[in-house]
Amino acid sequence: ADGTTALGTTAWSHNDKYFAYALSDKGSDWNRILLRNAQGLEEPDRVEWVKFSGIEWLRDEGFFYVRYPNLAEGQEKGTETDAAVNGAVYFHKVGTDQAKDVRIIDIPDHPTQLPQPTV
Repeated sequence: ADGTTALGTTAWSHNDKYFAYALSDKGSDWNRILLRNAQGLEEPDRVEWVKFSGIEWLRDEGFFYVRYPNLAEGQEKGTETDAAVNGAVYFHKVGTDQAKDVRIIDIPDHPTQLPQPTV
């Protein structure tokens, strides 16, 4: 693990009002999605526990993404050795807390399958 931060996937909303971008730390697969508005100002939105995900906008209202369950208490992202399981597609509405994100689909009978949103 090093002290770097990498830019991952990026996406403009449909009317170019918002720019969403994913960052990962220390070479980890875990990402957080942040937003900026068209003027370049940071929005308060912060979406955590994202892994192997694109960012698919629904107009300028919000975006779909893939997230995984939180790690065990005290476990640092990027240090786990278990396979990523139980990924689910969520919808994040701009301007809301991630706790209000809506789970759209998961595949509990096939926990290693990775659903991907497409708009």
